[in-house]
Formats: sequence, C-alpha cells, structure tokens
Amino acid sequence: RNLAYKALMAADFTFAIDHFMTPSIELSDIVLPACTWIERDGMNFFRAGVVTGLVGIEHQAVLPLAESRSDQEIALLITKRLGLNFGWDSVVEMHDAFLKPSGLSWEKVKDINWLYQPLRPLKHEKGQLRRDGLPGFDTRTGKIELHSPMLEEMGYDPLPKYVEPPESPFASPELA
Repeated sequence: RNLAYKALMAADFTFAIDHFMTPSIELSDIVLPACTWIERDGMNFFRAGVVTGLVGIEHQAVLPLAESRSDQEIALLITKRLGLNFGWDSVVEMHDAFLKPSGLSWEKVKDINWLYQPLRPLKHEKGQLRRDGLPGFDTRTGKIELHSPMLEEMGYDPLPKYVEPPESPFASPELA
C-alpha cells in the first residue's frame, strides 16, 4: 500500500506527461501536457489475449489544444535534448521503425484503421511462445505458473491474491 506514492516522494525529481491531472501527476515537479488521441496521428499496439499482434491506427481529427504535443513527440524532443539518438528524427520515422519488421511503413498504413496479425491458435503447443522453440509457455517451467518462483526469489508473495482497492465500498465504506 502506498508503494507508488513512497517511490515518487523519494525521487529527487519527477516529470510526467499526461492530459489528466491524476494523483501521480500532482506529485510531479514538472507536467508536460500531452494531447489526446484525437489530436494526433499514432498507433496502439495490443499484445494481450486474442488480439496479440493487433495495431490500431489513430487519425488526428482536430489540432492539439494550447501547447500540448503527442507523447511520442515529447519523448523524441527530450531524447534529442539529452543527446540520445535512436535513429529517427520525427514521429513518422519512429512509426516506420516500429513497422519495419512487418515490411510496412507509416505511409502505407496511415489511411487504414487496423492491422491484424493472423491468429495462431495453440501457440503453446507449437513452441511459438518460447525463445527456445520448445512447446509450453515462456516461463522457467514452461507451464502456466500460479506459483511464481521468480517472484519468490525477489522476496514477493509467489501466489496471486486479490487486494481490495483502497477506495472501494469495502475498504472505505464512508466514501461509498
């Protein structure tokens, strides 16, 4: 409980990028205003469950308000100011780099809505989830791990458990 708060308060300096004034944003030393998805072109990569390999293409509908910029543009400007070079000079070049393994480019995909990777059912049986190509899951045991040896080695509870959110009808009935 309060682990994120303690970590943010212990940091010498924090900055944040968002378009909502969240509790963690309020603790930041500097807030850089991000524009919303409707104010920028972009891509969302979905990697969970049945939508693995799904890319959503976002289309700018309105100009960004005030001095807001996209998360990608802000990150690019910060890395340039820090003297870091990831090999791209614009957000379009960054999108091209992410798309390169697929043989696509931003120019080819910018006018569509979704990119789908063909579904590959039973990947765990075919060795498509593990780096070594063996059947199973990408865990030390190759199995679904309800008891995680890795978490246990790190000093955490190795079993999943439900933790009631601090602001819920059960944890804080006076708020409800």
